[in-house]
Amino acid sequence: MRCESVLPVELRASIPSSNICRWRHESANKYEGFELNSIAKEKLTLLRTFAEHRQAQRVFRAYLRLVKTLIGIMAESKRYRAMLLGAKEQVIEVIDRVSAVLTVRKSIKVFGISRSTYQSWWQEVRVKCDASVLHRCRGRYPGQLTSPEVDTMRKLLADPKLAHWPVASIAHWAARQGQVVASLQTWYRYRKLFGLHRSTFAKPRPKPGLRANRPNQFWHADITIYKTEDGVRHYLYFVVDNYSRKILSWRISGRVSAVDRVATLRAAWAKVVLSGGQELSIDLITDGGPENVNRTVDAFLREEAVRIRRKVALEDISFSNSMVEATNKLIKYHYLFPARLKDGQELRKRLPDFIHDFNAVRPHHQLKGLTPAEAYAGHKVESIDLAKKYQKARVTRAMANRSSLCKVCIG
Repeated sequence: MRCESVLPVELRASIPSSNICRWRHESANKYEGFELNSIAKEKLTLLRTFAEHRQAQRVFRAYLRLVKTLIGIMAESKRYRAMLLGAKEQVIEVIDRVSAVLTVRKSIKVFGISRSTYQSWWQEVRVKCDASVLHRCRGRYPGQLTSPEVDTMRKLLADPKLAHWPVASIAHWAARQGQVVASLQTWYRYRKLFGLHRSTFAKPRPKPGLRANRPNQFWHADITIYKTEDGVRHYLYFVVDNYSRKILSWRISGRVSAVDRVATLRAAWAKVVLSGGQELSIDLITDGGPENVNRTVDAFLREEAVRIRRKVALEDISFSNSMVEATNKLIKYHYLFPARLKDGQELRKRLPDFIHDFNAVRPHHQLKGLTPAEAYAGHKVESIDLAKKYQKARVTRAMANRSSLCKVCIG
């Protein structure tokens, strides 16, 4: 372009032709310098403001430190790779959005992934192929299953005749038949993509057991076997109150006997009579064992002064005898087995102390902190002021902590 063409017609005659080009360059430099100065002044003002604002600098450094620490922790986690793989669409999206500010090389360094992984993910996210279940072009990713293999796999996984087969069995069967030869991991992956979640039988949750509303409403009777260190088997008879979990009576015997069972029932009923509850009517829950269902026990239950009705668990009632079975297990595993009793003599010596500890000393969680003896006597949680004790402990704890200063706090 000629220099004269940039001048207005009225100025061409007043400026010599030799000075026209110099005038043009000076004018252009003056204009461009003014624009650059304006931009630089704006940026310098921003930088000066940031440099003078120390709190902003501290916040910026803190965020950088947090991000750096978070990335370091996540990079060391074994599940980090799986997390990234599940969120690859978000990763690709954010890298593309910040590409005008950060290069791809710097962005993938933040996530800790390689360039090839980024390129692979980018292809999957940005170039989806509707002809593939994986949404990957079969030409670019030839290692994936073919369309006939995918259709066969889908049919096998959805076949109701194979509903009782696990996925691993279907995979082996398909490989043996030559229909789909693929790894078990591939089968699980495609099953998830198909949305075919094979349901297995779920055992129904047991319904709540028998629960009494007061002491001496339901009793449980059972026998458990304990073997001492000398190899002798001992039969432990227990009668347990349902409401309080208290062991009302017990007996050690060397045999399964109806006489021993009646002895424990008579001892438990005597305690009820002594407490003035002889007018009560008690349901006795037992299993169908010979020590419970026999003429001797029947004769005792028919006595005029005895108001006990026997009910066989899972026959006369729909509930099990689990209450006393749990007590049997607790006595054996928490008391007898750790004690490693040598013989029957030591068992008879130690068992009364164990039962006293269980009944009257050891608080029971299901009784909200009460002992079985307290619950059997009709005590309530409010009677031991647990709520007030917790409240008082919180206040006392706070006061003690405020007055206790460590060397770091003092310094």
